[in-house]
Amino acid sequence: MFWIKTKKREKEDVKAEIINAETKLFTEQVEESAEKELAVAKDAKILSAEKEEKTEKSEKLEDVSDFYRLAEILCTDKDALLEECKLYEIRKIMSKISRAVVRYGLTGSEMKSLVKNAEISGLSEIAVSPAYLTDLAYKLENKAQIKVSTVVDFPFGEASFKVKLSEIKNSVKKGVDGVLTVFNVTEINNDNAAAFKKQFRKIGRIKGVAKGVAVSGEDLNKDDIKRFLHVAEKAGFNYVAFLFGNVSESKLSAKMKEIAAVKGKIAVKVMANVENVWGVQTLIKDGADGIITPYAERIAEELFTEFKIAGVKLS
Repeated sequence: MFWIKTKKREKEDVKAEIINAETKLFTEQVEESAEKELAVAKDAKILSAEKEEKTEKSEKLEDVSDFYRLAEILCTDKDALLEECKLYEIRKIMSKISRAVVRYGLTGSEMKSLVKNAEISGLSEIAVSPAYLTDLAYKLENKAQIKVSTVVDFPFGEASFKVKLSEIKNSVKKGVDGVLTVFNVTEINNDNAAAFKKQFRKIGRIKGVAKGVAVSGEDLNKDDIKRFLHVAEKAGFNYVAFLFGNVSESKLSAKMKEIAAVKGKIAVKVMANVENVWGVQTLIKDGADGIITPYAERIAEELFTEFKIAGVKLS
């Protein structure tokens, strides 16, 4: 009896070994198959990447070929053409920037250099206090490429409306292309709504110049911003400007996003101490349609240096 049980156990052990061997073989086959599939997929991925790389190189060669052909047609050196292309794009950026001259003294000759730099850089305009209009008489008379705007009652907008209106009219008579009038934040609150709406309409009716209206952007809440933008648009202003002192770039960016969220159709500019290309890029991305800064030349020089524009020098 013991012998029979032993034989039976041996048979079961043999059977278990056979099953284990079969299971192991099956597992090995599955793993081998998976490895083969993985290798095939890897090869396909490599081939796809190589194909994309070849396509990209081919497209680049076509682009280079087109560029060389364009230089040939224009009878110009390819390096000169490349610099001209880069300069064109830089001037597109600079066209969103106005050079502010509102706080410190410049001589007549310095003002001429500033205007020359503005034209070379492709600035949209120079925005000056009324005191500089005499030095810019030659520019206003010749009506050259660069535009001149006057900034009335900068920086606090605390003069009476009668004084503001007088300076606006004098500036228009001298031939400016635009007028930006600064109002105090307290003048545009709900308590004074009827008065500032009337004043806005009077400025809005002035013909022959681009008209802007500005307030400090630091102390306005969302409702103030919406009301200010709405009234300015209804009065016929071409744009509004928000003035900022020495605020951090992060705070300026956050405020611009808040303004852009409710700005509607009217153009919005930022007047602030923006000193670099990154600041310009950030504000435009955040919704600014233009930037008024005293550091316009510095921004232009940064771009000229970064993109190796050797043929342009600012004075």
